[in-house]
Formats: sequence, structure tokens, C-alpha cells
Amino acid sequence: NAEESFLLAKKIVINFKLSEYTEIINHNLGSLFAIQKKKKIAIEYFKESLKNSSGDENYLLTIYSIAKEYSKQNDDLMVLQWTNTGLEYISKLLDNDYLSYFYHFNIYKLLHNKDLEFESILVNAIDYFESNNEFHYVYKYSILLGNKYSEIRKYKNSALYFQKAISFSYKIKSINYWEDL
Repeated sequence: NAEESFLLAKKIVINFKLSEYTEIINHNLGSLFAIQKKKKIAIEYFKESLKNSSGDENYLLTIYSIAKEYSKQNDDLMVLQWTNTGLEYISKLLDNDYLSYFYHFNIYKLLHNKDLEFESILVNAIDYFESNNEFHYVYKYSILLGNKYSEIRKYKNSALYFQKAISFSYKIKSINYWEDL
């Protein structure tokens, strides 16, 4: 039903020449297909969204969405291309409001570049997202860092970040006691 609604909305936008809505409709279609695990179609809609972008936070969100879809496909080259595109765009902005995207892009870049310097960027990103109460990203990147530490046999550090991930999964679900699980 969502797909039909978005496609109908897209048709209305085209018919009534309401081009200011094209970006968000295409982005939402991309998100819908990403949820349905139709990565290639999702990427096409995200790219279409960029063509109509006014170049603000939505632009960065769409680039991030494209990088995530290529990451799901383990396409290192395309992940690096899109993360670099995002980082270049951020570097032209004189605004620190986009620091979260700086971390997202750098994490995906490090992940697909097989960079051994993952520790500092991930630790800083986790601290940043924790200080901004973005618990989902603390959870997500704590799991990633725990896995990375495990791969290089730093098991104590790995356990600490897995514990952090668990505690933030509780916060995400508004659970105060493990008994409430």
C-alpha cells in the first residue's frame, strides 16, 4: 500500500508540477525499497532524489542512504565513492550541524577500506552520538566496534562495547531492568 501511495503521490507531483516534493517522494520510495531488501531499486530512487535535491540535510541523508545500500551489497568501491561525496559536501559547509554525517561517512569509509585506524573514529563517534542522545547509533556502532575488537583479539575491549550496546538497546526500548525483557 505504501508503494502505491508514493507512486500515486509522484504522479500527482508530476501532473501538478509540484517539483519541490519530488526529492522527498523519491527518497521515501528508496527507503521503502531498502526495507523490502530491493537494494538496486532503492539506490535508483535515492539517486533520483539527489537530482532534485536542494542541497541540505536531506541531501546528506540521501547520500548516506546510498552508501548504506552499497554497504549491504559489500560493494567497497561504491561505498567509498559515496562516502567521499558526502565528506566533500560536508567540507564545503561552514556548519558543525552535520557532524553526525561526518562520523557516519567516515565509519562506512573505514569499514570498506579495511582501515586499521577504526578505533579512534568509532570511539569518537560513539561518544558523540551518546552525548546527543542518539541511542540507536550508539548501539549500532558499539556492536561494530565490539566486533572489530574481537577480530583483532582485544576481547576485554570487545566485551566492554558489547555491554555498552546491550545497555543502549535497553534505552532504545525504554527498558530499565533486565527483568522487563
